[in-house]
Amino acid sequence: MNANRMLLFTACIICLAGCGKQTNIEENPPKEEVVEVMKEVIEEEPEPQISGNILINQIGYEPETQKLVIFRGERKELSFDVLDEKTNKVVYSDSILEKEYNEKSEEYTSYGDFSKLTQTGEYYILVGKERSKTFSIQEGIDQTLLQDQLDFFKHDKTSKNEETRSLIVVDLLLTQEYFDQDNEILHETARKEIDEVLNSDKASGVTVAALAMFAECYQDVDATYSAQCLNKAEEDWKRLDQSLVKELYWPTAQLYKVTGKSVYQQMLQQCFDENVPEELGKSSDGLFGTLAYLTTTKKTNVEICTTLMNALFDQAIDLIELSSKDGYKVALDEHYSTQSGSELVQNARLLTIMNIISKSKDYVLGVENHVAYLGGRNPFELCYLNEEEQLFQQESYVFILNGLIKAYESEE
Repeated sequence: MNANRMLLFTACIICLAGCGKQTNIEENPPKEEVVEVMKEVIEEEPEPQISGNILINQIGYEPETQKLVIFRGERKELSFDVLDEKTNKVVYSDSILEKEYNEKSEEYTSYGDFSKLTQTGEYYILVGKERSKTFSIQEGIDQTLLQDQLDFFKHDKTSKNEETRSLIVVDLLLTQEYFDQDNEILHETARKEIDEVLNSDKASGVTVAALAMFAECYQDVDATYSAQCLNKAEEDWKRLDQSLVKELYWPTAQLYKVTGKSVYQQMLQQCFDENVPEELGKSSDGLFGTLAYLTTTKKTNVEICTTLMNALFDQAIDLIELSSKDGYKVALDEHYSTQSGSELVQNARLLTIMNIISKSKDYVLGVENHVAYLGGRNPFELCYLNEEEQLFQQESYVFILNGLIKAYESEE
């Protein structure tokens, strides 16, 4: 016991001993001295320190959505508290769950669920003497992030290769097609990016697919420009290595969806004969190629459609199951890496598509968990959703965020 605590203890004993009898006031320490000692003792209690072992979605949470916190390291504590940032008062408490060793990150992880906390405000998580960064619970967080990225794409002048531009276009067109988003910025951005692809001499399966997809979506807006995109897509398709069947699947399916030409139908049959879609798994080539074939109005093989649809459901179920067993609640086959962002975006995109096909709370929760990881709930405390991050600049989240917003609206 240090000197200050001893003095406080002695003062208290003397004061208690004096109760019930007259005491010479000079025998007791002055009241001011006791108060000063008490202040010093209180000041000795350290403030909770922001810890990298308590991970939250740094972007924030919508009031009615799932809200998880990830804890790193072995812990004796059985529960966690959520405190109001302004008052430092506890507003919610709950148990710490699933304390298990995470082999992928070589550490113990656990999590807490504070989804029942729906009051808007600024908060932080407290466990023992450790606290999280401050986070918010607010309406419209996803909408704000969505608009921020659209604004960035509209004014962006950073250097991007043709495939990156093409994938941004595809994500924006998917948003327009499946969520009926007639957004001026969305149109302008897609047109700006496809202009660069249209005027490039480089050709790949991704650029061909994006040009074909844009040609279809833009036909009623500007028929002449649409025809230019389609013509380049068909010419560039001929330049692709016809022996690389895997690389041909998506652009061929996209061109077949637009034109219905037999040359593309025959190549698709070759892809199916070699089980190309199944081999591509969760990659963008496989997902987008399959989506194009399943949604075309041209002649298709019912048996193949059934096989492709079952494959999509199987992949989505695999993602959900893998996420549920993962310490950070995401589906990653390999170790966590700062370079895993694109894979996580693609996982969330697949789950968004599956929720359009067959609505399921599991799909929505899966997307939320992947977005939360990208928002900073990861081993690196890296928020990929900041404008300064390369992933934000080169990978579109627009389709995913629209999917979440629409899912929340349907639950109301």
